Amino acid sequence: MKRVCGFALLALTVASQAQERAFELFLADAKVGEGSVRTEPGGKVVSTAKMTVGTTTIDSELTLERNAAGKILSVRVVESAGKNKGEITFKNGKLTIVGNGKPGPVTDRPTPQAVFSPYHPISWDTLGVALRKGGTVEVTELQALTTMKFKFSAATESFEGKPAYRSTASLGGLTLEFLADEKAAKGLRIEAQNFQAVETGWKPLFVDPLAKFPELSQPTFKTKTETLEFKTPDGAKLVADVVRPDAEGKFPVILSRTPYGRQSAAILGNRYARRGYVYVSQDVRGTGDSTGVWDPFNRDREDGRWTLDWIVAQPWAEPKVGMIGASYGGSVQWAAAVTGHPALKCIIPQVSPPEPTRNVPWDNGAFLLAGALWWARIVRSGTADLSTIGQVVDPKPLATMPLTLADDKMFGKNVPFYDNWLMRDEPSKWPGAFTTAQVGATKIPALHISGTWDGDGVGTQLHWTARREAGNDQQWLIFGPWEHAFNTNQSHAGVDYGKQSLLELESVYLRWFDAWLKGKAVGLEKLPKVRFFITGANKWHDGADWPAVRAVPRRFGLFSPSVKGGAGRLESLDPVAGSFRQSGPLSMPKPIAAGNEKWSFTYDPAKIKYEAPIDPGSGSKPVVFKDMAKEWLVFQTSGFRRSRTLAGTMTVKLLVSTSAKDATFFAIPFDRSPEGRYRVIGQPGKMRLGYRNGRREPVKPGQAYEIEVNPWWFAHEFKKGHSLVLAVGCNAFPGFARNPGTGEPDATAKRMVKATQTVFLQGKSRVTLWELP
Repeated sequence: MKRVCGFALLALTVASQAQERAFELFLADAKVGEGSVRTEPGGKVVSTAKMTVGTTTIDSELTLERNAAGKILSVRVVESAGKNKGEITFKNGKLTIVGNGKPGPVTDRPTPQAVFSPYHPISWDTLGVALRKGGTVEVTELQALTTMKFKFSAATESFEGKPAYRSTASLGGLTLEFLADEKAAKGLRIEAQNFQAVETGWKPLFVDPLAKFPELSQPTFKTKTETLEFKTPDGAKLVADVVRPDAEGKFPVILSRTPYGRQSAAILGNRYARRGYVYVSQDVRGTGDSTGVWDPFNRDREDGRWTLDWIVAQPWAEPKVGMIGASYGGSVQWAAAVTGHPALKCIIPQVSPPEPTRNVPWDNGAFLLAGALWWARIVRSGTADLSTIGQVVDPKPLATMPLTLADDKMFGKNVPFYDNWLMRDEPSKWPGAFTTAQVGATKIPALHISGTWDGDGVGTQLHWTARREAGNDQQWLIFGPWEHAFNTNQSHAGVDYGKQSLLELESVYLRWFDAWLKGKAVGLEKLPKVRFFITGANKWHDGADWPAVRAVPRRFGLFSPSVKGGAGRLESLDPVAGSFRQSGPLSMPKPIAAGNEKWSFTYDPAKIKYEAPIDPGSGSKPVVFKDMAKEWLVFQTSGFRRSRTLAGTMTVKLLVSTSAKDATFFAIPFDRSPEGRYRVIGQPGKMRLGYRNGRREPVKPGQAYEIEVNPWWFAHEFKKGHSLVLAVGCNAFPGFARNPGTGEPDATAKRMVKATQTVFLQGKSRVTLWELP
């Protein structure tokens, strides 16, 4: 999650007119603050901004000094938010940071000449001609004190009879849209954050997307905000910010529950309250101002039900509640939904994890090590530190054994919920969590939103499938080429999917709530039930179901290499076999002769690599297979004779054995070009032999077991001459914990054993996926 408040302030540059310029700040189309820029004698420019987000007021002042040639000599930013105050200064080749009156280290750092701040429009002028003509600018932003390149695309239009320029750039996955005239920058919009900063008089160029739909609820109410709380039956206090129409009567309610600070979620409150809804943003148990023990994923079912009971008892609430939220804020929706509370009428789970043994923190018996500690760093104290989201995880503590000490090594202190996670290695140990089976039994209308590169994307896959198999057609699906910060960036890992990959979703959300909470005829039935993005073709597939109604299953067997030293073959088990036979050669270790029925490789967990052979987070980057050669088996089809669109759910059934007492297998799909470049097209599936039936079980060395591994959803067009490739291996450290092979629990294991892993071939292991017409 990213938020506007998280940007620390920065610098500005370029000559400014000698008069004051006024700006307005907006969140979710409601004005939340004002700012100004004034030029003082001697080349000093001072910019101020003040805004209120929920119950927090942010004051910021940015000062820059420059010489007669326009070069910036110093930058100083002072910002306060509640009790916190910070100061950043660039001057004389030094960077000085002060936090709450305590000086930090002074480091050598030249004064930047191009900078960015969402609060201070004069800083955008430092971006220079790129705002009007496009191009690349090296820019410093001070949230993480990093320097990056902004690549601008720009277009010219007219405003009040004069030229105006609209340009876009990307910052940390966010798309930034700027306005400028011939002399200065005039506006900024960050659509994913519902944020705008606009010079007075220029707002008409930023059109509210909701204004295009007169059939939707209109912003006719004034609003008011209050902080309310209630006690749960077990004595915890749950605290919420409530934004509601400043009018008499009862209104339908939209609920958001979050561990990331209720104030940031309440940003949306004005957008909905002005349209006749009450918006409730609540700190989940043990976070923010809510009390109780912070036990992620294990208390939200009952807390969700109690919160719904409290809402419908309020004088401003109709007994009609919808929920919205992303990531953990999606998980809590399913936790509430499985209770069957009669007031909960619809949900919008965005990038939602599933039950905690099928993604976070456990994924079919594999512990999500780096991800668990990355998230623990953000939320371990109960007060979310969102400034750490973009920081990498030091891999060295991840090699600690036993794993219960890895958090102590990383943070210098114990994180109780991390230790609990390690001990809860099967569903029976999560008594307060929901299950996939319970989700399948829900009848509530659900709008699922996720993407190919979302680290929690398997939650959407599992929930959609479970409800579909139960015959529930009250669900809609939007699945883009997106990361966890969904619908914010049209590119991922160096692959550009085009502007069409980003959707306008605010009207979709309002249409959803208008239909289910107000009973308005807003044409919800006209929206496609499924919108699924096809990579490779870079286009949306709209349909009535997923898998697509006209999709055809395709089955492949895993066969031994056709040539010595070659890759294994994915050979079609369907009548259309002609297109799929005989893979080309690919250098691999330990070649086996054609006709052998098995292919073995060595997995040694003690040989630590601080980068996994495949980093799912790197998504579509080209992969050099020689880096995987010693630990992965690779199977591929021949080059396709025509373009083919293949999609998940992809099922990989493997007949395998291990010489150890346990093993974990991963399966990853690729597109191979005729030139030999490999592109990851979906995130890997995982399955632990000692968890093959959804619970911990012993493994007998040398015995063959059939397991099912499911790479996560994708839809990809393979061009003519390209091949489908499947890689099978056991090493995904440090993303996932190493399987020690001893049969001991990961939490307490102190030793590891080297193992010989075997995959049985000649069709005994096989792959199934779907082909779209």
